[in-house]
Amino acid sequence: MPRIQKADRRARQKAILIVLVGVIVGSTIVVTLQLNRGKIDAWLLENRAYLIDYPERIALFFLVLMFPVLAYAVYLWRFAVRTVNARQFPPPGTQVVRDTVVLSGKAAVMRGRLLQFSASLLALAAFLLPALIWYILRSIANTT
Repeated sequence: MPRIQKADRRARQKAILIVLVGVIVGSTIVVTLQLNRGKIDAWLLENRAYLIDYPERIALFFLVLMFPVLAYAVYLWRFAVRTVNARQFPPPGTQVVRDTVVLSGKAAVMRGRLLQFSASLLALAAFLLPALIWYILRSIANTT
């Protein structure tokens, strides 16, 4: 019979709070951007020379915007390493938000490796977005 790790009520409350704050902040950002779309478009058009002349600064700005994504990738990687080292998923000491079947041995290591792969892809995407923006702006600068 598989071992079940019981849910932690406080972990569930914390997760719900984090999701609610994320939804509120994200919705506020999206609504604000939509309401100011005309102003943003006008600013971009007025400053297109600056954007094209300094693609490194724009890429650096986008890299700073990617810090939360990179931080999550690091967290996910460390969690995956704990899983692989302990040969148990979830690793010992991890609080879960719902009753969870505990995997051990090869299945846990496979789950850990999958999480490491996911963390790597997430970090790669976070670095590629600013690089892509830099490349596009640099390409535009070379054609004008």
